[in-house]
Amino acid sequence: MRFENIDFNKLYMEQKEASTFKMKSKEAWDIKADSMNKKVHKSIYNEQFLKLLNLEKIDTLLDVGCGVGNLSLKLASKLSKVYSLDYSSRMLELLNESAKKENIKNIKTINKSWYDSWDDIPMVDLVIASRSMEVQNMKEALDKLNEKANKKVVISYKVGGSFVSEDILEVLQKNIIKKPDYIYVLNILYSMGINASVNFVQSEGRGTIYSSKEKFIESVSWSIGSLRDDEIKKLENYYDNLDENEESSQSYVDSLNLSDPALKQFVDTRITDFDKIEDKINTLLPLLKKAKTETMDYYKISPDFQIKYGTDLAVDYLDDLITLFKDKK
Repeated sequence: MRFENIDFNKLYMEQKEASTFKMKSKEAWDIKADSMNKKVHKSIYNEQFLKLLNLEKIDTLLDVGCGVGNLSLKLASKLSKVYSLDYSSRMLELLNESAKKENIKNIKTINKSWYDSWDDIPMVDLVIASRSMEVQNMKEALDKLNEKANKKVVISYKVGGSFVSEDILEVLQKNIIKKPDYIYVLNILYSMGINASVNFVQSEGRGTIYSSKEKFIESVSWSIGSLRDDEIKKLENYYDNLDENEESSQSYVDSLNLSDPALKQFVDTRITDFDKIEDKINTLLPLLKKAKTETMDYYKISPDFQIKYGTDLAVDYLDDLITLFKDKK
């Protein structure tokens, strides 16, 4: 079979239908809105996504699936007009409240879904759809975005095919059917004649963005459905262990009783950086497995001298890290 004859959108739709992760209703997102509003504005994802946007000669924006406005609010000061679209009315209420508090007057909210008519939505320079493309038909959604963009479209889509990390699924000993991974979207774009550029944006893990054990368990349940009592207990133990690891670094610094605030901050940074490195390594491992699988699949279909991932460079970096952390004499 030739690559160009593969219907990636059909494969996407089949995988989407079979997936454990089902699309949420408008009412479910209305309920979710207030808790999301408390944390999403502080997410490291926002700045990382915004850094990748080139706003040169961009004056107007359509933010599709804007949620509570974590991106719309930050972009409003850089543009003349922002249209923020979401099908959750509560999300838009919270966005408007935030805009009023920040005296932002150039945001217009639009209460529509992917499946409504967009005929009355104006054309804009830039269309973004950030973490909001959990749609039934990806090609139709991409076409819809393109139709509203005068200059360009920027989207983000979750890597890995699961809203729950591998380590949590392993703790739960739960088998899931993954949703379509980002590679489906990239191949659909290719089949549409669009040579998209790809970047990877990091976000927090569940253990770092939830302030309590209850919120953490609620989030996991939101993603994969109701949990049995024994599964809840496993998640409680998992979360407690995360807390213990976090507290151990802070407890160590406190135990030194350092009177100089600058020195205390210096030592705290040196210690907690190890926790950050560990988190990044944990983020890297599933990406590494995914990249290996994609590379093997690629060479199976069309073996050539194409380098899919720069592994030579990665190996060199890792060798440098190993040298850095070896015992110093």
